[in-house]
Amino acid sequence: MIRTRDQIWAERAATRVNQVNLEASDPDKKKYRSFAQSFPTLIHTCGLMQASAFAFAKGKINYLGDFIDVLEGEQHDDIAVYLNGQNEEGGLSRLELMKYVIKSRDAIQAASWLKRYAEAILPEPDDQDADNAQTLGDNSQ
Repeated sequence: MIRTRDQIWAERAATRVNQVNLEASDPDKKKYRSFAQSFPTLIHTCGLMQASAFAFAKGKINYLGDFIDVLEGEQHDDIAVYLNGQNEEGGLSRLELMKYVIKSRDAIQAASWLKRYAEAILPEPDDQDADNAQTLGDNSQ
């Protein structure tokens, strides 16, 4: 059976987010979820190169690594190389416009899968506290 790119990206994203859920502390899960929620929008508004630079600057290397894993699997031979500028074309900043747009569009789709799974699997502690208060009958509104 032939699988689509979205199916492959969804599977990889689920694996990465489940791994974070099992291994990370609660504050790290919250930070991961927050960044996962904002990264697709960041790529859309700023572009792939600027969004990646922002992630590096904010110390979100683990998230960026997960994002690249979702996008490319174990073959970090495309986006990672472009981000580092270690290719014959000199990196993302030197790509032709259409190639850059295509890479950015693919990046948004892959990052969106991480966002979806992070929202589904990594609930924010604040959301859980509000749900518990409603369940216990706290009607202090």
